[in-house]
Amino acid sequence: MPKAKHLFPVLTILFTLLSCTANASSDSAISNEDSQKATSVDVSETTTENTTIETTTQETTIEETTQETTVDQTSEDSTTETTTTTTTENTSTSENTAKDIYYDGFDFTLSGASLKTALFDLIKNPTVTSYAGLYTAYYKTDCRPDGIHVWDMYSACEFELGKDENHSSYSKEGDNYNREHTIPQSIFKKSSPMVSDLFHVYPTDSKVNGIRSDYPHAMVSVASYTSTNGTKIGTSATENVSGDVCEPIDEYKGDFARTYFYFVTCYQDKMPNYTFSTFSKDTYPSLAKWAIKLYLQWSEEDPVSEKEINRNEEVYKIQKNRNPFIDYPGIEKSIWSVA
Repeated sequence: MPKAKHLFPVLTILFTLLSCTANASSDSAISNEDSQKATSVDVSETTTENTTIETTTQETTIEETTQETTVDQTSEDSTTETTTTTTTENTSTSENTAKDIYYDGFDFTLSGASLKTALFDLIKNPTVTSYAGLYTAYYKTDCRPDGIHVWDMYSACEFELGKDENHSSYSKEGDNYNREHTIPQSIFKKSSPMVSDLFHVYPTDSKVNGIRSDYPHAMVSVASYTSTNGTKIGTSATENVSGDVCEPIDEYKGDFARTYFYFVTCYQDKMPNYTFSTFSKDTYPSLAKWAIKLYLQWSEEDPVSEKEINRNEEVYKIQKNRNPFIDYPGIEKSIWSVA
């Protein structure tokens, strides 16, 4: 018993030491666990940050690449547009060179008689071909797009250039074609340069040309003859015009109006000597009042066509003068609307 009493304090001390040791181990384990958790959080956060940085970098790279691509495309589009514009301008300049040079310095602010006289000074004295040379010129001036047939404004018949020229006779529409003077030869007594001025001498069906005779171009009320394309010859329906007249089809009314405008301007100095129902026997206005009214109407209703533009260029190459009423549509109004 005395020994047991002495052992109790010893056991108590041992129990206390064991308890402290256990608590220390537990605290160490908790500390390690917390440390691992902290480390895990740090790694996770670091990984997340790295991922975010990488993603941001990728997005930035993609954005920069997109911007570079956009800039490249914009540059390419701009280059293409510039090239296209330059090409168009060069082409336009090339096509208009002859016309621009011809009218360089001309005063388009003029009107009435002054404008007509200024144009007369510019287009007068054409270097015309010979009368026989008209047939050769038609290969360039009056050839249809097929490169074979004549562009006839009086009929729908097809004439082959050269092969169907009239060098002898004809009996019906469609036999052949010859040289039609819009202003009849009898008016200027077959004098040159008028007799072979391509701006008013067209290739047409010989029969229709013959029936047209020397009648002026105006509106028909009752037709005595209608050609295959609808051209009419018959009694006048135009006020102040008596007798028979020739009415072109609508497609070519403007062509003939601009032909008259050209003739009375190019030969202004000769107009007082010409007696024709279409003319007024003076340098201005040179056209009768009825003709001014009708031809201004025709010119407006049948605007300048590609056919006329191409023909103007080809005639210019031969005669070295141009028809300003084709080059500058509407200029006729500046001359005759004030007459």
